[in-house]
Amino acid sequence: MRGYGAYRSTLPPWASGDVIGTFASAHRIGDVLLTANPGEAYPDVRMAVAAARKGMQAVFTFGLANDQLGYLIAPSSEYGWIAVSQPGNDNAFFNVSTAYGDHLACTLTAASGAIGFGATRNTQPYGPHAPAPACPVLTPTDAVPIGPTPQQPWPFGDGLALPPPFPQ
Repeated sequence: MRGYGAYRSTLPPWASGDVIGTFASAHRIGDVLLTANPGEAYPDVRMAVAAARKGMQAVFTFGLANDQLGYLIAPSSEYGWIAVSQPGNDNAFFNVSTAYGDHLACTLTAASGAIGFGATRNTQPYGPHAPAPACPVLTPTDAVPIGPTPQQPWPFGDGLALPPPFPQ
């Protein structure tokens, strides 16, 4: 496929071996929760956060914010049937990890708690028929300070020109 590489650093904490670092965030305006996902999230991510937290009048989610690492499949128990549904569904192909969506749900739940939204004590944030995400396993490195975000150059001049073809 012809495409252009991602504008991201290949140095830690942005990439280290098979581990990719990125941003996810939660913001509060009064009793409104705003979350930002580094990809295209399945609705279950937002619904899991809303089920695990209380005190919100509304929850708004912004996708493809801060990064673009593919689809955020959640719950991860759904990954298998999504993967075998290709070629009609490319969500598993454009995904960096089977646990990516669950990890994001856990991270945003913790972040929304850190900005003052209370816990509901709901142990089944995806509903009664899907296993809960393993947050203690997925999130221990989330709070690692990363310092300033490295900015990558924009190679397209005015932002409108197409990239040059890759060398053959």
